[in-house]
Amino acid sequence: MINVFKNFFVHYSALLIVACMALKGNFDAFGLVLVSVVIHECGHIAALFVNREHAESLVLHAFGVEINTNGTNISDMKMIFIALAGPVLSLISAQVFYFVFRPLFLPNLCIGLINLLPVIPLDGGRILNSVLLKACGRKSAKLIMRLTGLTFGIFCAALGTVIFLTSEYNFSLLLLGIFILISAFCEPSLNYSSFVREKAVLGEIYLLPQGLSVKSAAELLPPDSIGAVVDSDGKIGRFVTSKELYFELANQNIKNL
Repeated sequence: MINVFKNFFVHYSALLIVACMALKGNFDAFGLVLVSVVIHECGHIAALFVNREHAESLVLHAFGVEINTNGTNISDMKMIFIALAGPVLSLISAQVFYFVFRPLFLPNLCIGLINLLPVIPLDGGRILNSVLLKACGRKSAKLIMRLTGLTFGIFCAALGTVIFLTSEYNFSLLLLGIFILISAFCEPSLNYSSFVREKAVLGEIYLLPQGLSVKSAAELLPPDSIGAVVDSDGKIGRFVTSKELYFELANQNIKNL
């Protein structure tokens, strides 16, 4: 990923689809898709605002903008509501644009339906992942999400290849299949606050997922407690205390003054 500005990132898949559209001269189509993506993300942002939550980072990829809420205290139900808000607004907008401005009908419809697929990092995958984390735990959820991603990825890639070869080089579905397959091997996004709360062990030692920012870890770790930083396999890397995290965070803020 490329860090464009502060907490805004661009995934390489977005650059690829822009390059393909530019080579084919589909600048009008790119503009329509861009407007539809903005509408879709407005649904997520509105849901975040209603729930008084904030996004830690934004990642633009080939099929939308991934809103990363890692480290914020978002419940599973809130996460489902926030993830569902984008596709719902896209589908409602598609119906409106069908009567008002027909060129925006298909892009909104496609973005709404594609994002309902139950694969990471699409909205449907976030919804399914939240449900699975609650129902069967992190390990089983990770396995199910990976198998789901592989199934949908192989199907979309195979069908996309046929469409690519039999049409005027329409690569959209093929790119979606490849994107899903790559994402299937990435770590599914987690509700970190639920992870810390549910994985608390005796002695007030809390497990913190590896890769959290100092700010996120400080917000998650209760006062006067100890945290164990663990990787995706549950192996402990090091121990930290809440006081150490607050001290390090204070030093960072002082340097930025």
